[in-house]
Amino acid sequence: MKSIPLLSVFFVSLVSVELMSACSRTPSHPSDVVLEQRLRSHQADFDNLVRMFEEDSDVVKITHQRVFFDKSPIRNLPIGRLDDYRSLFKTLQLEGGIKRERSHILLIASTKGMLIPNSGKTYLYSVTEPSPLVESLDAVITSHNGDQPPVYKKLFGKWYLSYESW
Repeated sequence: MKSIPLLSVFFVSLVSVELMSACSRTPSHPSDVVLEQRLRSHQADFDNLVRMFEEDSDVVKITHQRVFFDKSPIRNLPIGRLDDYRSLFKTLQLEGGIKRERSHILLIASTKGMLIPNSGKTYLYSVTEPSPLVESLDAVITSHNGDQPPVYKKLFGKWYLSYESW
């Protein structure tokens, strides 16, 4: 009797878990209302986080675990500064941290998926209006199947919500 290589068993198990996750997907991201209320009730903290990130202009992404810099000479954020980011991530319930894309700053509220996130709902801070705008991200989440290019919901000022899946 031949034995099945351990790596094959691991791979099959991993694929099975991902497939079960895909089959049971529900709109489990926080609702638009919950995210907007969180933004309004912690407005000063959100604004402070954006200000800090704008000051650290050579940083492109900060997660709970890592800091990613652009192609400028590598440096480290001071420990106190990184602790400040992490504290704000916890207060604001940002699962995925913060990242810079073009002229936007994304504050990652929720990601879903097993191996890699396959959908995300974020706060978007932008001086330019993103497109396309929709009335409700919740409606988009419940009505789409498969890949969903980014869509945006205007909140107020320079603040939007964003949703996409891949």
